[in-house]
Amino acid sequence: LGTSDDCNLNGIPDECDIASGASDCNLNGILDACEPVLADLPVPTGGFASISSVAVSGDFAAVGSASDTTLGTDAGAVHIFRRVGTVWIEDAFLTATGGLAGDQFGHSVALDGNVLAIGAPGRDGTGADEGAVYIYRYDGAGSWVAEPTQFLSPAATDDRLGTSVAVHGSRIIAGAPGAVSTGTGQAGVFFYDGSSWSLEATLADAAPVAGDLAGTAVDLGATQAFVGAPGRTTGQGAVFVFQLSGTWSQGPTLVAAVPTASTSYASTLSGNDTSLAVGAPDSAGGGAVQLYERSGGVWGAATAITTPATTPGTRFGSAVALSSTALLIGEDELAPSTAGQAHVYRRDGASWSYGESLGGSFGDQYGAPVSTDGPIAVVGAPGTPAISVHRIEPYSDCNGNGLDDACDIASGLATDADLDGVIDCCQGGTDTVPPVISGAPGDIIAPNDAGICGAVVTWTEPTAADGCGLLSFT
Repeated sequence: LGTSDDCNLNGIPDECDIASGASDCNLNGILDACEPVLADLPVPTGGFASISSVAVSGDFAAVGSASDTTLGTDAGAVHIFRRVGTVWIEDAFLTATGGLAGDQFGHSVALDGNVLAIGAPGRDGTGADEGAVYIYRYDGAGSWVAEPTQFLSPAATDDRLGTSVAVHGSRIIAGAPGAVSTGTGQAGVFFYDGSSWSLEATLADAAPVAGDLAGTAVDLGATQAFVGAPGRTTGQGAVFVFQLSGTWSQGPTLVAAVPTASTSYASTLSGNDTSLAVGAPDSAGGGAVQLYERSGGVWGAATAITTPATTPGTRFGSAVALSSTALLIGEDELAPSTAGQAHVYRRDGASWSYGESLGGSFGDQYGAPVSTDGPIAVVGAPGTPAISVHRIEPYSDCNGNGLDDACDIASGLATDADLDGVIDCCQGGTDTVPPVISGAPGDIIAPNDAGICGAVVTWTEPTAADGCGLLSFT
């Protein structure tokens, strides 16, 4: 979200305001008066038919709507949005060339730079639901140009290629969990050589088992590929890791810290060459996410995290999105009544630290799909349906007042007695500063006006202060 905006609409570019003394306590180039930076993506004319998937990269965001009926029932469509400063505008509306009812174009979407991959797992070939991956490239002049659609070879009925997709540089990986007819599943890697796309490799476990559903979730780094198989070992799940060194070869198989049946482990995942987050949203206690780190070429053991919500719902890990600095975890059935949340974690050395939670409203299913790139987080709320965009700052906002904790502390709005950079009231038991309300009015007595059942009174609004940066009161 750029520094050439005029977010306060005073006719002066924000960077000039800051240079002239306007407050920017966290030095992010955005006026404090304009934070927190969040917005909903504009709702298209007629609304979103559904929200199946989201992706963000740079100045573009994609929203998949697999049930869109423009080309027929569940033919699907994808909305593209472009960021201009702190404002998002709808840039394109894509439907599949030759698309038909049931294709589910937009069931999955992935963006990397100017390349967009769209999964259509319901597309028929010689057999039903063979699936396909549609590829578009932004031409820099305002258009998304279609490139040749990709398929498995050989393809078969119920492969459902495109159930999941990911893009990294010149490669796309797409999951086909129904492949090999018994649902062992696999993933296809497609490579762009500078002029055309081709199927580079088919990634499948060396000892596949019926019902593995490998390819339900996928992701891709420069040398690492991840294929989630939530059906492995009676639903304990597994992630098959494949590694690129000239050609693709199978690496380790990753499992949960405590493998347990029917947890939906590996139904969602997000990773790169050094970190991996794997969702297990049906784990006991409301769901879990397993975190892995790679050091010296070796993937370490899993570390499990669970919801930070004080009143947990269910399905923590319903969606995950990981970047080099941030981890976003959806919990789409969090109470009340599936309002949902998305939880933000930040890189803290070799581990991840909880920052804050982004919340939805009644029935939103907020956090069902999530995506992040750099400081930008995109969160879907299929129950609305709507898409929100947040800026993830390097500092947390643990008290949820819309200001970075560092700004709260620097301004004196919140205390940090142990000087660890964390607001005292967010650490549990360390907030020793009692709240103070000043200027509260005393009894107000209005004259008795015969025949008038009311009175208008005025008073000076009280002020409040505490050690937590929360200055509202009722």
